[in-house]
Amino acid sequence: MKNEEMGRRKNLPFLSKPSLLMEILSVCLLFMSAVGYKIYLQSTNPRLRNNGVNLFFSESAIQYYYAKQISEGKKLDEIDKKAQFPEGFPVAESLTLGIEYITGLSYRLMGLGYLPFHRFLLFMICIYSSLSVFVFFYCCKTVYSSYPLSMLLTIFYIVFPPVYQRTIGNFLKEDLAIPFLFLWFLGQLLSSRNLRLSLIFSIIGLSGALLFWHVSPFFIYIALTVYLVKYVIEENKDIVFKMSILHFIIIIFISIISKPNMKAELYLSPVVFAFGLIPLTLILNRKIIRKNSRFFYISSAFLILLISFVLSKMTRSNPETYSHVIEFLLAKIRHLGSKPSDPSLLSFNARLLWLTPFIAPSLKNLIVFWTIPVASFFLGLRYLLKNYDYNIKIWLFIPALICFAGFITISRLAPLSAFLLVLIIGNLILAYPAYRKIILSVLLIVFSFNLFAFFKLNLEKPAEHGLYMQNDDITDVINFFKENTEENEAILGRFSTSASFLAYADKSIVLQPKFENRIIKSKVMEYYKAFFEPEEVMFSLCSKNGIKYIVYEANMLLSSDENSFRYLCNGLNIPRNSLIRYFHFNPSGLRHFRLIYENFFFRIFECGDKFNFKEFNLCNIIYSKEIWGINDFNDELDNEYINTQINKYMKAVKMNNEAMKSIGKKEYGIAERQLEEANHLFQYLDKTQGNLAMLYYKSGRKEKAVKILEKLAEQYPANYQALLFLEQIYRDINSQDKVKIIEEKRKKIRSLLFFRKNRIVFN
Repeated sequence: MKNEEMGRRKNLPFLSKPSLLMEILSVCLLFMSAVGYKIYLQSTNPRLRNNGVNLFFSESAIQYYYAKQISEGKKLDEIDKKAQFPEGFPVAESLTLGIEYITGLSYRLMGLGYLPFHRFLLFMICIYSSLSVFVFFYCCKTVYSSYPLSMLLTIFYIVFPPVYQRTIGNFLKEDLAIPFLFLWFLGQLLSSRNLRLSLIFSIIGLSGALLFWHVSPFFIYIALTVYLVKYVIEENKDIVFKMSILHFIIIIFISIISKPNMKAELYLSPVVFAFGLIPLTLILNRKIIRKNSRFFYISSAFLILLISFVLSKMTRSNPETYSHVIEFLLAKIRHLGSKPSDPSLLSFNARLLWLTPFIAPSLKNLIVFWTIPVASFFLGLRYLLKNYDYNIKIWLFIPALICFAGFITISRLAPLSAFLLVLIIGNLILAYPAYRKIILSVLLIVFSFNLFAFFKLNLEKPAEHGLYMQNDDITDVINFFKENTEENEAILGRFSTSASFLAYADKSIVLQPKFENRIIKSKVMEYYKAFFEPEEVMFSLCSKNGIKYIVYEANMLLSSDENSFRYLCNGLNIPRNSLIRYFHFNPSGLRHFRLIYENFFFRIFECGDKFNFKEFNLCNIIYSKEIWGINDFNDELDNEYINTQINKYMKAVKMNNEAMKSIGKKEYGIAERQLEEANHLFQYLDKTQGNLAMLYYKSGRKEKAVKILEKLAEQYPANYQALLFLEQIYRDINSQDKVKIIEEKRKKIRSLLFFRKNRIVFN
């Protein structure tokens, strides 16, 4: 194929090309549509609280914490004691702070004091994550030379759920870095047509990606793989050499202007550079040393390799920084991508990372969302290989194959795979011109179904951080810490929720989720395993490090699947004298930890020396032994039975929520049937029993209401709201003797507890 025909198909698609102004306006309209669509999704996000604050967890919470500080004009501490108590969190060494500075400084420069930062941040996330729309459109134009086809594919890209699934409800560095990665990709597509524009896009794209996301250097391996293939088949090898050298120069430049930190392992890794040198050293066999220009490339490459070694030493490179990633990848390979049911077969570091979003996507997810893109890739493959120049073929085929193969193993790669595979759908449309209308109709139906499936499978499910946790649960814990603790009193909890305590309560936390920090991995392992030891082990750690509070989550004991806390700690079989068992079933049996707060999902314990405890009755059903098939404290936990009960409980909660919607619509008969069915399925759910008693009472069936409430008070003696309701009904039916009994019970409970909203605090 002649050079002037490179990248062009034999059959150009339908419709004429619009003016440049019309093209730009139409792409801007698509961009604004993508932003508006994401804003709508953010407004329906389950993590969005009534006051408009989005609850961030884990890494998103840490990034929100520093972005908010920048927005308030505060100087970031070099060592942040609050973020990793007591030794401190090395902020500059552990974070690429690009996204924090961009959002924080933008808020200050715009002078948006009337708009709370958390609302501004949601708009910013929707805007910068949608920048990839521009890049995607022009990638389509570069490949297909067709305005209408590019518009159509861009619309598919905007509504394809894997593109934005991780964006909604999160504050991720990748959302800002990915548009730059795709701009770099566009530069590679243009390298055989417009080298100057290709170099500009490559420099801007790769530099931005490296500055904003610490994972971006991993994608250098994709580029190096493509260059290896291009060396073999490309006639004009000078372009290959120039682009290869360009990448290395950019990496060196970014690493120099960045502060010396943990990113050196990725930026300056001799392995990366050695792999990159392969296509350059292979040319020695062609005796091109006589040609000065190519000799310069080889000399430059070896010089870069030497610099990489020197800078690695200068930046105090630590080989353990990404040890958890290496152990995780090796474990994936060793177990063929299937997580073993026995946690002892994996190291703690491998278990630590083998969680969402590093797990493989479910079969349902692959079938629902990825059938059409993958089918298009293979059905249009022959057309792709036949009708484009080598550069387009290689840059479409190899990255798409690598990214999708990676996505099947690690679901976090979904946005990258989605970009490349939706881009390739155009080949399917062009490969079968006789069936174009049918193909387009099928695509429209499938992508419409994708949207429906996304809403049904994702937005209607409970909050993903915790089996039972709702926004009110963690919000009230945050409020408790704000109102009842001192600034320097440290909190120990799971690293994902601890980050939220730092971000929203501004309290010192012991564990944080940025594992590139070399101290934190061993620290997490030490504290997590202490939950499965006698209480003296945890108390010793707390005393030594000045920890005041421990936050316990109900599913730390109840969940036993492969993503559970127990699996992570290799604690599927819980010892009888373990701290976690006392935290859940018998807090009054502890000597050094005093229960001071409880809601449906969380308990907070104060650390101290030999507390004097008062006996107290059960308050929340989740901590009852009987529900989970345990009659005596020392009984073994039956994980199968607990899982069965959890499934019943979740179904009953869903039925209860549906009944509340029916009550809101004044469909009381339907609501009553729904509540009765929920109560029959799971008889321990106090919300269901209380709501059913309320319906019976309002319809005049007071005897039925009394029967349910008496049973509820017997099951959960400290359910203060149930006692109040029962006392009210006794007064209505003039049962004074029973009123006095209830009053005495309430006085006794009030001596042990005080209440605020939905929480119970122990005196």
